[in-house]
Amino acid sequence: MDANHPPVKTYKQCASDHGISEPTITNVVRKFVNEGLDATIKLKRSINSDNAQRKVDGRVEAKLLEVACGPVPKGHSRWTLRLLEAQMKIILDESISREAIRRTLKKPTSTSPQRLLVPPKERRPRIHSLHGRCSGCL
Repeated sequence: MDANHPPVKTYKQCASDHGISEPTITNVVRKFVNEGLDATIKLKRSINSDNAQRKVDGRVEAKLLEVACGPVPKGHSRWTLRLLEAQMKIILDESISREAIRRTLKKPTSTSPQRLLVPPKERRPRIHSLHGRCSGCL
């Protein structure tokens, strides 16, 4: 879009070339004109963005499943989300929310032939919440 560096493109051409909307191009140009290059190139992402780094990646998910399918701590009859949260904090040295743990355990597994032979109620480990609800039973 810079007239000093041909070829000069329109907002529409820039948007289609980069796969973004025209209002985004407008906002970037406005920010560059008003605040300069440093403010324009500074990345500011929402924590809810798809580009935000996820705490539960494949490695963490595997460890969580290993813990959830393993032996229950002494004094407890089953794993709860709070127990899993505390255990994962010890193992990973960083906390993972109960909601992230719940979503991970609720996520359906692959459609392998072996999985299809298992009855639905026995498919997932039963993780009970603080209030006695079972996420595997929902």
